[in-house]
Amino acid sequence: MKSRVFIGILLISAIFDLNSFSQIKTINEAEYAAGVKDAIIETKKRERRVTTTTDSFNEGKRTGTELLIEEFQPPNKQRSFLTERTGKKSTTYEIIEVDDAAYRRVNSGMWAKFRRPQAEFTQLWGIPSPNDPKEVIKYSSNNATLNGQSVRILTRVSNKTYGFLMGAQTNETWVTNDGLILKTVEIISENAPENIAEKTIAIYEYNPKGLKIEMPIK
Repeated sequence: MKSRVFIGILLISAIFDLNSFSQIKTINEAEYAAGVKDAIIETKKRERRVTTTTDSFNEGKRTGTELLIEEFQPPNKQRSFLTERTGKKSTTYEIIEVDDAAYRRVNSGMWAKFRRPQAEFTQLWGIPSPNDPKEVIKYSSNNATLNGQSVRILTRVSNKTYGFLMGAQTNETWVTNDGLILKTVEIISENAPENIAEKTIAIYEYNPKGLKIEMPIK
């Protein structure tokens, strides 16, 4: 009888510890931003391969998929493979960048010099319009494991309403105890949380074996 009671206490303790380990904690914007920023800075110092899959949906059906593989050798070498699939059509782009030089080829064709387009920056000034969408943002943190490693998940959830329309965006950054990013998740929903329009998952691999990036044309 005593042994049964003892086993029961162990089981209850184990369940309590598991719940404590996975408990979600509310944090503020500054804590979230600092955690993500520090992880990005530390991650950029390492040789790595990042595999990103983006799926697009319309009314629950997948309409397109993008597979992006990025390889980095700090401080100045980067290689990217992007495969776009829509229906039966597939297009692959490969880009190699070393210092300020960059080359690109499409579907294993000839290499050509490439200039990456600069992102446009637009800042709006003035009083917000009453017709602008209303946004509610929540930040949280919780502990988990990924591939046997303890990680801290930093989460940002944004809910917008525009009249009768709704939209939501969830961003997760999975950070190791060493401050490195292991995984990121972005989910964009329309009208209802379960109506996913786009889902992007990025997996980080550090010090990948055999990684070597060289210019294709010298």
